[in-house]
Amino acid sequence: MSYDDEPSAMGRIAELERKVEELQLVRRLTSSSIGSGGLVVKDGGTIAVEGGAFVVKDAGGNVVADLSTAGLSLEADSTLSVNDGTLRFYDDLGNTIVFLGQLTVPAGKHGFIVQDPTGLNLLDIFEAPSGDWLVNIRDGSANQNAILVNDTGGEGLARPYLSYQFVQDLQNNELLTTSATYQNLWRVDLNIQHPELRVDVYVRSTGGSTTGNVRVYDETAGVVLATAAIAGSAYTRAIMKGPFPTDAWGEWHDIRVQGRRTAGAGNIGIEVVGAYGVQS
Repeated sequence: MSYDDEPSAMGRIAELERKVEELQLVRRLTSSSIGSGGLVVKDGGTIAVEGGAFVVKDAGGNVVADLSTAGLSLEADSTLSVNDGTLRFYDDLGNTIVFLGQLTVPAGKHGFIVQDPTGLNLLDIFEAPSGDWLVNIRDGSANQNAILVNDTGGEGLARPYLSYQFVQDLQNNELLTTSATYQNLWRVDLNIQHPELRVDVYVRSTGGSTTGNVRVYDETAGVVLATAAIAGSAYTRAIMKGPFPTDAWGEWHDIRVQGRRTAGAGNIGIEVVGAYGVQS
């Protein structure tokens, strides 16, 4: 080929433009297979799945993970591993509600945090600078009050520590009544935190023919929570338990322990030795 037969510079440019246009019109891959070399995305690039699902399979072709509009699904015997990073779950508004990974406070430590949409911690499990793992269950208020903490630093109920009540172990310490109608003998103002209330009492009758009743009465709601009978010449323990009103959680209620005499001429005595909020 002679010199005159070689394409001109303008001809070469035109040819390059044609090839670029062809490349622009080329359809995207409808399917592709990547061999042992793997796939590497560099320089801040991303992999986007539009209108489909991102499926991970093992060497045998079995699905081990499926990420689609329905969420992330891990098949049996599969694991999700995050190495020195973080895993976040967001609500519909983009607020972080679950955080798992490396923390900024304490720096370099790891933890698991559940938050409300405003960013207040409800549950945090994290590695302290000492290396110990701490657990905090908080009330969700702006003050972030700890309800239960496995630390003895002063917040919450570490261990948890619970109080126990001692009473005098002698007869004639109870409050007495001869009233034929229920009389208030003991009372407590409490904030309802459990579905039911258990009250333990010692009851006494001072005569063989003297009988009566003891009951736990919710003065605020106007309902009887529990009742027990008192036999003649009795000196025994009675355990009374009953449900609070179903819509009363978190309310302050005035609770009374009341007694009455139903027969005889002696006294009915009642002493409260314990009261507990219980689940059932």
